[in-house]
Amino acid sequence: MCKPSIDDLQCTYISIPQAEHTHAVVLSRPAWLWGAEMGANEHGVCIGNEAIWTKEPVDPEEALLGMDLVR
Repeated sequence: MCKPSIDDLQCTYISIPQAEHTHAVVLSRPAWLWGAEMGANEHGVCIGNEAIWTKEPVDPEEALLGMDLVR
């Protein structure tokens, strides 16, 4: 695993490039996790996290969580 640069955003398990521009948000998140369960941005766009049950195999490599994507 490579060391994150100053322009990277540290998520729960991996680092991703930081966006050039972001919007203000209000989030609800667990204290133990970087991501968020639900939230809304300054434009009134709302999003929430939901469990998905599947029979597809899980990729063993670390990746973004659903809650990382909500944030």
